[in-house]
Amino acid sequence: ELQVPTLPELPPHHHTTNGLPPNLMPTLKEAVDMAKPSFHNILRTLKPDMVLYDFLLPWVPALASAQNIPAVSFISTGAATFSYVVHYKLNPDSEYPFSSIYYREYENHKLTGMADATASGIKDSDGVINCVEQSSGMILIKTCREIEGKYIDYLSRLSKKKIVPVGPLVQAPAIEDAPTKIIEWLSK
Repeated sequence: ELQVPTLPELPPHHHTTNGLPPNLMPTLKEAVDMAKPSFHNILRTLKPDMVLYDFLLPWVPALASAQNIPAVSFISTGAATFSYVVHYKLNPDSEYPFSSIYYREYENHKLTGMADATASGIKDSDGVINCVEQSSGMILIKTCREIEGKYIDYLSRLSKKKIVPVGPLVQAPAIEDAPTKIIEWLSK
């Protein structure tokens, strides 16, 4: 178990994004960043075959790589949303190729707000790109090809990585099969 330090503004019941008030997100990021040494010890002790991480933990791939452990990014949003954000970050002056997906002006303000630095000094938008770039050959994403195939393909072109849809998290069999499929793919 990763021990996240308790900060005065962040009681233990808020050591997760589940139910976290939005104003505490920067504090949670700060606390999670403080858990980096603990995570390093977990990796050294457990020696896992692979580590899954998300963009909120931008330091995980480097720690895993230092111990020859592949780190694979897991994206918990859909492919349309994530490919839109990656497109915006990599190609800020070009139109997103799917005109049915767009942000209204007030939503665009939130997207540009991702450029603000977090407590760790890393901008959320940079964290998204680092998440994509540092993932070991593939990215896992919470979606399915039947619903978001064209966005999965576009994200694959943008990221130059294989995008592996793992389906919705409520379907346990798909998730249970995912690690086996990932290990098989990595060994090819």
